[in-house]
Parts: sequence; C-alpha cells; structure tokens
Amino acid sequence: MNRFQTRARRNQEAGVALLIAIFALMLISVVAISLIVSAGTESALSGNYRSSTSAYYAATAGLEEGRGRLLPRNPNYFNKTSVSFIPTTGSPPLAIGQVRYITNPVGGEDVLTAYPDTEYSVEFPTTPATIQSIPSVSPVAGLPGASYKWVRINAITEASINLDVNNDHVKNSTTALFFDGVHLNLTSTGKQALEVTSMAVLPNGTKKLMQYVVAPLPFNLSFPAAVLAAGTYAATPFGNQSATFGISGADFCGGLQQYAVGTTNGTSATNLTPKVTPGANYPGTGGSATPAPGVASLGSVGTSMQTFPDPLYPGHQLDLTTVAGLNQLVSEIQSVADYTVTDCTNPSILGSASNPTVTVVTGNCSLSGNPTPAGQGVLLVRGDLQYVDHPYDGMILAIGTGNFRQTAARLTHFYGTLLLAQTVDPTSGLPLPAPGTPTLQWLGGGGNPNLQYDSCILANTAPLITYKRLSFREISQ
Repeated sequence: MNRFQTRARRNQEAGVALLIAIFALMLISVVAISLIVSAGTESALSGNYRSSTSAYYAATAGLEEGRGRLLPRNPNYFNKTSVSFIPTTGSPPLAIGQVRYITNPVGGEDVLTAYPDTEYSVEFPTTPATIQSIPSVSPVAGLPGASYKWVRINAITEASINLDVNNDHVKNSTTALFFDGVHLNLTSTGKQALEVTSMAVLPNGTKKLMQYVVAPLPFNLSFPAAVLAAGTYAATPFGNQSATFGISGADFCGGLQQYAVGTTNGTSATNLTPKVTPGANYPGTGGSATPAPGVASLGSVGTSMQTFPDPLYPGHQLDLTTVAGLNQLVSEIQSVADYTVTDCTNPSILGSASNPTVTVVTGNCSLSGNPTPAGQGVLLVRGDLQYVDHPYDGMILAIGTGNFRQTAARLTHFYGTLLLAQTVDPTSGLPLPAPGTPTLQWLGGGGNPNLQYDSCILANTAPLITYKRLSFREISQ
C-alpha cells in the first residue's frame, strides 16, 4: 500500500519541472521584450530631443545674426551691404508694415515661399507687409552654417506683442513702440524697439520658430555745459579772455540751453568767474529754454555730476566729482571704443558726420592737418590735447592730465561739449587723490573762435552699445 501511494504521488508531480521552465522562459521573454521596447523608446526620445535642441540653437543663431547686424559697429551691419535697409531717420525709423528678412537658403530654394511666415499675419492681421530681404552671412569661412531659413525684423505695436504698455486697456495696433532705457512707450521716447523672429528647419523636418523683442541701448553722455571743468579750478589759463573768444551754452540745434561753463564746486565757480569775460561771450541758461541773458553763464553742477547717469549700465550712477568715478567713466568708454591708440597721427580713426567713431588716445593727441571730412564722434584723451587746425565736432573728454590747448591763432569753431578733468599729476603721471586743476588755453586770432553746445551733434555721436533683449519666446508650430 505504501509503495502504491508513493508511486501515485510521483505520477501527480510529473511535468512540474517542465512547467516551471516554460514559465521562467516566458518571464525572461517578457523582460527582454520590455527592454527592447524601452530601448527603442529611449532612442526615439533621444532623437527627438536632439532634433529639438538642434532646431532651437539653429533658430537662436538666426536671432543673434539679426540682432547683431542691427548694430552699426558690426562689420556685417545691414546698411553696409544695403543702404537704408534699416532706416535710421523718421519717426519711427522702421514704420509698421516695413518688414525686413534675412534669408538663408540651401541651394536655390526660395525660403519665403517654401517656409511661409504665417506668424506675421497673426501679429499684424490688417497690415500688409512691404518686404525687403538680404542674404545671411552664414556660413563663415567654409564652416557649415546654422539651419535657419529666414529671420524677420519689424517694428512692433501693443497689439502685435499682446501687451498693454500704457495701461489704457486698449492694445494699439498702429503706433510703433519705443524703449526709453527702462520701459516701452508709445510716445517716441528713446529708441525704437524691434521684433526679431527666426524660423529654423532641419533636414529631418523639425521646425522651431523663436522671437526676440530688442531695443538699442546708446552710450549716452550728456553734460550740463558746453565746457565742464571737473575738480577744483585754480588760477591757471582758461580760454583767452579776448573780445573775439567765447563759449556758448545756447544749443546750436535749438534745444535747451546749457551753461557755457560748468564747475563741480563753489570754489571753482569763484575762481572761474573773472575768467569768463566779457559776459556776453558766454551765454546760456543752464537747462532752460528762456533767452540767454547778457551775462556770463557759469554754474556749479556738482550735484548732477555726483549722480551722473551711468552710460553703460542704465539705472546706475557715477560720481564724476571723484577720481574713481572719472576713471570708471574712462574704463566704460574704452569698452565701447572703435579705436584705442597712443596718439592722433592717423586722422582716419577720428570719424566723420556720417560715420562717427569712439576713439581713445592713451597718450598725447595733436589734432592738426585740417583733413576732409572733419572728425566727429567721441574723443577721449588721457594725455595733453593740442588743437591746431583740425576740425572736430562731438564730445571731447580730456581726462588724465586735463590739459587742452588750442595753439594756432586761427578761426576755429568746435560744436558739441568738452569735459576737462585732471586725474593724474601732469609731471609725475601718478594718480591724484582728488581731481586737480584742468587747463583750457585758447589763443586769440581773427574771426570768432569759440566753442558751442550742440545737442544734435552729440546725439549723432552717441554710439550704440548693443541691442538689448527685452523678451524672448518660442512660438508653437
């Protein structure tokens, strides 16, 4: 009986090992299939991410080309290739509906037809586009270029960017927006804001549409006098006190009058008072539109110089009554300079009315030779400045030895503004703890040699630092 029960139990267990083996094999197969599927999914996700990232950077490359070529100092500036491609005059310079494209085709494709800009009609549903196009500068030096197809540049309105700028509960669709350095506005204050839109398409068909809103940031230097003598002025030469010499703060461009001569403290004002005679040769009313009186316009502007708006960092201030503040201004001008040289022997770097330059001279500068065209721009001289017969208009900053001498008795007229500041000992070259006494020496002669404030020339000479990105977005496709 026991043998029979044992044999029966063994018969019931027969085949269990086979079932376990089959189950294990099935489990392993399921795991293997899951791993294969997972690997395929990861590969697909990785490929999609790679394509999306590549398209993102391609579109960004288009945005940056468009933003960079708006800057006149860029070697590929639009207007160097196509005159007036980006208008620089008028209000606004680039009118609503004036649309500019950078095209970047492969082969002979017509990218504006093959990849139409449907976003424009969304932003400007009632404004037809007047189109001009220009080729991309990509690729460079034989390197493969970015895979963007086109970049659009245009003016913006409240309606086009879907933003109520002035909080009047109306999104204006006809008035171009400007940027005052802090805020967008509809009052044409500051510089015009623009929209830069880029379409990228990869060979595998991945698309990316991205957009900046940008605005130019000028390097604004605006001094409250035709001639500003920083530091504590002592009994050194200033002008020439002749009947034919004068300094005028009356704006030659018709704007607000400034002081003829500005100082940074009361002691300087006292010491300079006997120098600005006869009074009628030094007109100006210090930031007023009223007619200039027949007395010398001499004012202490120390307070405004202590809180001078930083031209490189809007919202910050410089104290230009100190050596540290003046040196900071020098450093910022050097950072945006077109040329940094040791002297002024090459007149071509001094700019012109159509192409003003920012020039920094680390040594002495002698302006002579009477070249054509006349120089114009921002001229910073760290050493002595000798002005002979070289016409130059704009802004001259003699910050260093603070020594400005006109050494030829000739008819000479300078339009713009002049800042004099002595921050180093002219003998030893060592830095001073506080600004010393600058020198302005101007020889007499025939005619009417003088210096006159001119806001239009100053505005023309203000270099653009960059086109600041005010916003960035990716537009779904």
